[in-house]
Amino acid sequence: MIKDLFSHKIHSSHDEWPDKLADIAAIFNEFDGQLFDRDIIEKRFQKISPRASYLNSRDPSKFRDEISAYPAYLGLYYLKASPTGWIVNITETTKRFLVNEEPDIASFLRLQLPLFQYPNAMGTVHKSYTNKIRIQSNTSQRTLEFINQGIHLSPLRTICVALKADAHLKHGSILDASVSHREIFELANSSLINQKALPLFDEVVQLLDSIRTGQFRPHMNFENRFHILKHTEIFSSENGFIKIRKGVNEADNNQLIKQLNTIASIGNEFTFFDKCSDEKRLKESIKTGAWGEYFDGVMSLPSHVVETLTTDKAVDIAILTQPYVKKDTSINLSPVA
Repeated sequence: MIKDLFSHKIHSSHDEWPDKLADIAAIFNEFDGQLFDRDIIEKRFQKISPRASYLNSRDPSKFRDEISAYPAYLGLYYLKASPTGWIVNITETTKRFLVNEEPDIASFLRLQLPLFQYPNAMGTVHKSYTNKIRIQSNTSQRTLEFINQGIHLSPLRTICVALKADAHLKHGSILDASVSHREIFELANSSLINQKALPLFDEVVQLLDSIRTGQFRPHMNFENRFHILKHTEIFSSENGFIKIRKGVNEADNNQLIKQLNTIASIGNEFTFFDKCSDEKRLKESIKTGAWGEYFDGVMSLPSHVVETLTTDKAVDIAILTQPYVKKDTSINLSPVA
């Protein structure tokens, strides 16, 4: 059973998390193209600037989430084998949207989260100055279970298609659509839905209707972690429901609809792990770096999708259409000393 869709290792519930994400990305960017040295990276985290002082006092061993979870769940970077050991590779999406003077966290997430899927390269620990890895036993077992069940689940794309399905069932606007957290997990745990990164709309409609009319036996256990969705600036997650956030103007509403429809049309699917029948084969597949290369929105997604998910035309329109009010101004003459 799939009990969590977004990792508890990504602490995104607070409003200041986007700044933390940018700081973490900036640190990893310092090591781009260099041999992976975990000790040096951990020490660098301890010397981070005062703006991110939340990291200053932490035990280096506790930076394992930043070093292991952020590449697996968000695609900040990936490690590629070389004759002398693992090489740090910052993804193009990270370079373009996080590592600059004005990080665009929302655009980064709108590109990366649709590509995130199960199974993935979670739980992997790389050994410095070698090409060796180990996979945590519990995550290795979980990943192999996903593979054996034929799962290719993209949580965000499933949510977007579910919102469209709700609007269809209610004969209403997508702007008013909502799905409960429980409904999302029921969809995610159905073999009708989780076999494809982009589930079929008609099947989501049918299953969502079955869930709501009591034709489906509900699962009881799941972990409510949808905080990261608000940082995409498309969704809100409140009182156990996911919906599109309230737009600030008509242009914003149109943009929200277009971005949701775009995410709900992405057909990319990672199938490189499909033939892995044991941990040895899974290790070899992860070592190729295929997951990291796939998990880079700027490089993996079509250019028109990248443009739609990263262009904020609504703000531009709001600025251009803002009324100009001419005001009388008075000039006070001061004597020259």
